[in-house]
Parts: sequence; C-alpha cells; structure tokens
Amino acid sequence: MENHAALDPSFCLVAKRLAPDITFSREAVNKAYELSLSACRLAVIKVYKGFTYKGPAEDETKELLDSFFGELNDLHPFHYANQIGFDATEPQITKGIAYFIDPVIHGEKGIWRLKAFLRALLGDQPENSTVLDSLESPASYAFQVKAEFPINGKRADIYISWKNNKDLFGVVVEAKFDHHVTPRQLPTYKAYLKKVVKNENNSALVLLTCSGEKAPAPNKGWQPRSWLVVMSKWEQGLKEDREIGFSLLRQFIWNKVRN
Repeated sequence: MENHAALDPSFCLVAKRLAPDITFSREAVNKAYELSLSACRLAVIKVYKGFTYKGPAEDETKELLDSFFGELNDLHPFHYANQIGFDATEPQITKGIAYFIDPVIHGEKGIWRLKAFLRALLGDQPENSTVLDSLESPASYAFQVKAEFPINGKRADIYISWKNNKDLFGVVVEAKFDHHVTPRQLPTYKAYLKKVVKNENNSALVLLTCSGEKAPAPNKGWQPRSWLVVMSKWEQGLKEDREIGFSLLRQFIWNKVRN
C-alpha cells in the first residue's frame, strides 16, 4: 500500500474555494488520511488472521488466499471491511453490478468487467460452452446490461445480451441474498429468453443465491450458483481494476456473503 505522507498543496487550496469559511490545516488533513490508511491495513490484517492453515508457511498462506479472493492489493474490496457503516439492499447491489459492468457507460473497461462476471457466473459448465466461446470471439459486439429488466409484468434482476456475428446471446440472472425466489418468476423469464434468443445454446439462466440452491420445481434449465463461488472467481479477473467505487460495491457483496 502506498504511503501518502503528504498531500499536494493544491488540495488545501481547492478545499478553501469549496468551503471558504473553513480553515483547513494541511497537517490535520494528512493525519486524517494516514488514519484512514491505517484502518485499511488493519482491515486486511483482520481478514488474514481470520484464516488459519495447518502446514503452509506465511507466503504460501498468502498465495492460497490470493488464489481464492484475488490479489489483496490496495484496492481490494476487503480494505473496506467493517468500515462502511451501513448495508446495501438486494436491488441496490444488482443495480450496482449492472452499472459497473455496462459497456455503454464504461466502454472497454465495462466489457472487461462484464466478461469476467459472465465467466464467473457460467464457469466451465459444458452447457455454457457456446456462450463462453462467443465472449472470446472478436466478432462479439453490442453488449447491453439491464437491471430490474421488465418482462411481462415482472422484473429480472440482471439481463445481459450481445451479438456474435448475427447471432443473439442472452443471460438472465435472478440474484437473491435473504429472499427466496418465487416459483412464478422463473417461467416468465425463461419463456422470454427462449422467445428472444432463438438458439437455446446461445442463452443461460442463472439462479444466484447465498447457498447455491436449486430452482424450485418444476423449473428446469436454471443453473444454481452461490455468491461465494461467483465472487471468488470474479475477483480473479478484477485484480487490475483500480476504481474505488467498484471496489466498494464488491465489499457490500462480500459483507452479505460473510453474514
């Protein structure tokens, strides 16, 4: 983690323009910033101490942790553990995911995050091979991400679509933390996806929950996933991502997974 012992003098000048009635002490600002960094370090140390292994040395322990949670660099979500002070709701989290992986908003960075998210969701399951192969194709384009996507009077948590050459691909994600999915939701989403994406191999239906529970009978075709597995795989593809807001969103998710 970088040690910012002093801030640029222009910081205080800008602050004075924004709040002219307040006298800013450069030393006070530096001290507050250092305390914040110390809190981040303590949060990461707390995460490390929460895991114990019999046998591996310290460097091997770090390697094991990094292989599961992604590299614990200075912008890893765990730096915000126990510091947020409030929780995010289920809709806020799914909307946040849709926002940060949206190529329309974030361009190439959005496509990179989106593909990493889809790989984490779909894994290496044989039934997803056509969908995953299309993500690697340079002919893929027109990526779109929708949260709370309206489908026949209901709202799918996340709907992702794109084209590869002339073929349309689509993935529906029903994401839950504390709530159980209602049986009436899933058939509606499945029927819509079947209607829009003609080729069944070009689509996927994912039920994302804390426990990785299966879709309630008689719903078929829904792939169960747990947040823990998806997040650990997603972090592997995000270790180079340096955006603080995106890191904070993922910490909200990790907090829910942990609880």
